[in-house]
Amino acid sequence: MRVVAKDRFISCQIQYVPLKTLETDNDVQQVLEIISNSGLEYQVGSMTTQIRGKAEEVFGLLQLIEKKMTENNRRFTMNTIISNDCGCHQ
Repeated sequence: MRVVAKDRFISCQIQYVPLKTLETDNDVQQVLEIISNSGLEYQVGSMTTQIRGKAEEVFGLLQLIEKKMTENNRRFTMNTIISNDCGCHQ
């Protein structure tokens, strides 16, 4: 029988794509600030950002990004890839 750890760690690759705006850089910077303030481990790439941490915290961060950017009247798509086999188990 496999024992499931209480704190599941995952990695999430996120691509935030602003829609219907000329302020794409500003929107992306706002999202990166939200990620930075989360306290989660992250690495910014040219087109995506990799985030690692406890599953509930990573999913909570995705919800927070959606909430904050929607409250700011921003239109977007947010593409994510989730892995539970990410080498980030503690």
